[in-house]
Amino acid sequence: MLIHCLQSGEDETVRFYACKTLENITAQSISAGYQFATLKVATLLLNIYHTQTNEIFKTSAAVSISHICKLNTTLFPTIFESISAKNFSLALADAPSRI
Repeated sequence: MLIHCLQSGEDETVRFYACKTLENITAQSISAGYQFATLKVATLLLNIYHTQTNEIFKTSAAVSISHICKLNTTLFPTIFESISAKNFSLALADAPSRI
């Protein structure tokens, strides 16, 4: 249900809290977080990161992606390719400190 709530057709408030919940789960529990460290979840979070104008929501998606990369390192090349080296560098330089 949590993954379903991340999809773009859902209410924005529901999507935001689903993203925050994933951020917390992936930060707090390796075993529970690993269940969400999938390409599908990463793709949904990347979609949020690329399309959101709400900086808090966008930051939560970026932090969640970071946690997922730590839990499942095989996803990093796909995620990095989606973000691009230039945008990755800009995010590190100009984004909020949490990113």
